[in-house]
Amino acid sequence: MSLRAVVIAAACLGALILAWQKREPLQAWARSAQTAAAPAAAPLRKCVNGQQVTYTNAPCPPGHKEQAVTAAPVNVLPATPVRKPVEASSAPLLHQALDVKQEPTLKDKMMERAIDGVR
Repeated sequence: MSLRAVVIAAACLGALILAWQKREPLQAWARSAQTAAAPAAAPLRKCVNGQQVTYTNAPCPPGHKEQAVTAAPVNVLPATPVRKPVEASSAPLLHQALDVKQEPTLKDKMMERAIDGVR
């Protein structure tokens, strides 16, 4: 075995021994880093307004009373996707559906007269 390999093996063994001796502070550091990385989840709230029951992690809306969440299982569903707003280009489709013929505006008529001349 070469001297270089012995030195590398000794350095690795020393690092392992040092890590073993410092494992508690390293584990505490890892836990704190993990806790800091994960956002704290707000507690689950049960909001009641008459027969309407809503579960949320935000404060209850006005008119609702907060009640304790029972031990019954709570299912969490993903939010309903929101549709994209209708674009302004739907006007020509509406004209086609209603069979509306677009008459030239006064401005268009004046532009044609200016370009083509008086007829």
